[in-house]
Amino acid sequence: MIDMQIKNHLLLPIYQLIILIALGVAGCTGKSESEDEVSQPAAFKDSPSTREKKVVASAQLPATVAQIQKAYAGIIKKFQNGGLDSAVFKYSCDGEKGGTISYFTENKQLRMIVHNYHEYDHYSATDRYFIQDSSLFFAHTKSISWSFESGPEGSTKDNITEKRTYMLKGRPLKCLEKKYVIRSKATDNPRPETLPNREVDCPPAATVFKPYQLLIKFLKKPTTGCLTK
Repeated sequence: MIDMQIKNHLLLPIYQLIILIALGVAGCTGKSESEDEVSQPAAFKDSPSTREKKVVASAQLPATVAQIQKAYAGIIKKFQNGGLDSAVFKYSCDGEKGGTISYFTENKQLRMIVHNYHEYDHYSATDRYFIQDSSLFFAHTKSISWSFESGPEGSTKDNITEKRTYMLKGRPLKCLEKKYVIRSKATDNPRPETLPNREVDCPPAATVFKPYQLLIKFLKKPTTGCLTK
């Protein structure tokens, strides 16, 4: 029974991914596979038309919170409408940590990275990075730490933290956070999309860029083993 509950917390069906990303839009405005099963991404090479589009994009990089929200929403809309190509990789690190990394591109240009992963049995997370013209402009992370609690048999509690970081020229421009608890046996759990974000002090830029750059490095040399440092 407990093993089944643990597995249920580690698995993140693909349809939940779409729902979670869609919820991120509202937030901006207020769990080893063989090597044969790893799909390879298209090479990100520039054609003349692509270079022209990059020049236009460079002149329109989001520079304010409102512009970042608009660019973010544009990527989400294209994703939901099937307008982005994707390459998906799975990895496992000695059974202690594992996950799935999805890279989404438009005209062979990287636009979004979604990293779903778990560490041991009681922690899972989803990190999303949004890119324009090779520049990271927004990051949304959601971490879940769960445990059993007193109450009806099998009662569990999820402590969830969501963080949103608006980026400008490699530095955090604005940071938002929300924390809430979801109980498996409760009937009055909060609706995450209705909870307000609170503005918090931004962490050092490396807090966001270090895991992002690790995923960029992984794209260039994917593996079914651990993510390299």
